[in-house]
Amino acid sequence: MLKGKWALVTGATAGLGLAVADSLAGAGASIVLHDLIEPTQTRDRLRTQFDVDVLSVAADLSQRASIEAMMTGLLGRIDAVDILVNNAVVRHFSPVEHFRPERWDEALAVNLSAPFHLIRLALPAMKQRQWGRIINMASIYSTRAVADRVDYVTTKTAILGLTRAVAIETTRDGITCNALCPGTLPTPAIQARIEAVAARENRTLDEAAQVVLATSCSMIEAIKALRSARPSLGLAEAKPLVDRHMSPEAQRAANELWDSIEAFAAQLPDGAVRSPRRTKPDGIGEDRGIAERVGVGLGVGGLLGGAAGVYPDPEERGGRPPRTTSIFGWLRRR
Repeated sequence: MLKGKWALVTGATAGLGLAVADSLAGAGASIVLHDLIEPTQTRDRLRTQFDVDVLSVAADLSQRASIEAMMTGLLGRIDAVDILVNNAVVRHFSPVEHFRPERWDEALAVNLSAPFHLIRLALPAMKQRQWGRIINMASIYSTRAVADRVDYVTTKTAILGLTRAVAIETTRDGITCNALCPGTLPTPAIQARIEAVAARENRTLDEAAQVVLATSCSMIEAIKALRSARPSLGLAEAKPLVDRHMSPEAQRAANELWDSIEAFAAQLPDGAVRSPRRTKPDGIGEDRGIAERVGVGLGVGGLLGGAAGVYPDPEERGGRPPRTTSIFGWLRRR
């Protein structure tokens, strides 16, 4: 399907980046694997397993000069980067007041500025060919927040704005730009968190995994219940409905979130929480006011770890029904 196309995947030696590279190679694309240390072993494996051309490169994405040198070298070896997957990310854990400024600067550089520079440098060849696919890896935290991760939440929210801007600018050039918003996946970082919980609380790995993933997994069942609920639910009515489908561990983990929402809602003007109902692309209704003001939604795409794209409001779609597709749907001309 993608034979003859070159795909650059950043942060491609493990986790989601490696899975994307495997999938693209399996679809016939030639692959450029990037990481901070050149992923030569992964390059050799993909060549052997999928019988496609594979290059490997190393670059520090926190440095613009390093990004530009990498792209100059690549475009001297291949005609164009046809598919760009901006996946590389750094993340730190700290309350805002203790967050080290140098870590903030690093997160902005790697998570946001690097995708901008890579898009900027890849676009000319894409436009010349009148074909290109840009995929920015966002997150469930592009639409909600969590404590002690201000760099990740901020940059993953901003990547949606970058995606929208690029998508609008390239609509007439045969180029698409989309963002994926995955939820919790069994990446090395998540597995490390599970192992840390197991060691700290003297649990088995299976027990620790349940604690770490309880909220996301249990919320899936809660969302199924919300599908059949009344068209508009207030917070006080929604919480018992959700709790009914959550494990005790998940309820404890979610209580702080509910308390924060309720406290914030109490400060809103009358009617703000019960403003006109809107249906999200996944078909789930939600109270428009609280979702927009607090940034907490119940989108199935993110919680299931699926591909939740960036969608305009129904009015901007001219009343057309929304579409959700797999990653390969975005790679094809629609």
